[in-house]
Formats: sequence, structure tokens, C-alpha cells
Amino acid sequence: MRCFVDTSAFIALLNRDDRFHGRAKARWQELLSDDVPLVTSNYVIMETFTLAMHRLGRRAAKDFNDAVVPVLETVWINEDIHGAAVSSIVVSGKRNLSLVDCSSFEIMRRLAARVTGTFLQRFKTGEMTPAAAADLARRACATVPLLALVDGSGAWPKPEWLQQQAAAVKGDSRHLLIVVDSLHTWASRAPPPT
Repeated sequence: MRCFVDTSAFIALLNRDDRFHGRAKARWQELLSDDVPLVTSNYVIMETFTLAMHRLGRRAAKDFNDAVVPVLETVWINEDIHGAAVSSIVVSGKRNLSLVDCSSFEIMRRLAARVTGTFLQRFKTGEMTPAAAADLARRACATVPLLALVDGSGAWPKPEWLQQQAAAVKGDSRHLLIVVDSLHTWASRAPPPT
């Protein structure tokens, strides 16, 4: 198992006032003690360092750089991944997508394509049915246990649906980490209560 770590998890780990700090710290320690490879990108590191510096101060940014970054497996965003992430933003026409998030999604798409033998462009064109995409996601998860990606940028996924998918991914495992990136965007798209 490998775990891709995004900015929101790092900030929760660094910020003692974050409402998810306790969970993030406990999960971080568990992943380290289980020797789970922790993967991120240089864009996520840059974003985290900048946010830590501005929100939490120089000490938090230094702690992140000195204590967290050295244990990470960093995927360096190359020109190809960067270009694909920029294209995702331009093609979507949405204003709330970030380059860092789109580059992370591109890394995950490439991983899914590699482990399932699927031509990468098929993930982007919309030519696959939801069932076919779900089948490929299941195959990728079987190859890389406990790794799943749900892109809710096109539609708001209901909490019940997320629970069903989480149960399917978790299987018999003791643990499951769910990262909603970004939680405020997801919550803002929720239909009004009835």
C-alpha cells in the first residue's frame, strides 16, 4: 500500500488548532510505524510550505521541511504532467480548480492507467461509461490496495454514495483514510436541506 498525501492533510498535521489535527497526527504516526510509503508531489510540498508560512508562521514551515518532507516519496511534476493539469483547468471552464489539485489528479490518473493497462486519454475524453470507469478503478485498487480517487468536480457525490464506495474499497482492511479535497468546495455544492 502507498498513501498519497495532499496539502490539507499536511496542514491538519501541522496546525494544532485544526479540527482534524488529532486524527491527522494519529494517522500520520500509524502510517510511519507501518512503514507505508508516503507519496506526494513537489507542487503539494510547495503549496503546503507556502500555506504553513502564511497561516502558521516560519516555525511551522521549517518543521514541515525538516521533519515531514524527508520521509516523503516525492513525484516531481514534469512538463507533461504540468501541461495536462493546465489543460484540465482550461477545458473544464471551472474557476475553482487549482493547478496543484489537477496535477495530483493527473498523477492518480496515470497510476490507474499504468496498473490497468488503459490508454490514458480514455480517462479524459468521457468515452468510458461510468461502469467501465468503475471497473478500471476497481482493478487499479486491486493492484494498489486501499488507493481510490473520486473526482466530484463534475457532480456532487452524496455522503451515502461515498460511504458505499468507502466500504467497497476498505474490504477487510482495518483502516481507511478518506480525503475530501477540498471539503469546503464539496460542502458548498451540497443541495440545500429539505
